[in-house]
Amino acid sequence: IEPGKRADIIAVRADTPRMTPLYGEGPYFNLQHNLVHAVRGSDVAMTMIDGQIVVEDGELKTADLGEIIAEVRKVAPGLFARRAAFL
Repeated sequence: IEPGKRADIIAVRADTPRMTPLYGEGPYFNLQHNLVHAVRGSDVAMTMIDGQIVVEDGELKTADLGEIIAEVRKVAPGLFARRAAFL
């Protein structure tokens, strides 16, 4: 990570049962194993895209979630109708 460069980062909570035990160094180092095999989406505390915090503590910071849900509900019937032709 460098100043002026683009970055996508997540911060994962380390204080959850799925991350326990967590050894960040030494002979029992298991950070990658826990991240790949144990962490769930609900363990992600923060998501940063292109240097901008998008989700923090489970809250969408960059858009109105209600508006997104309303738009999806509006367009979904047409998408499902189009999909039916392929089933």
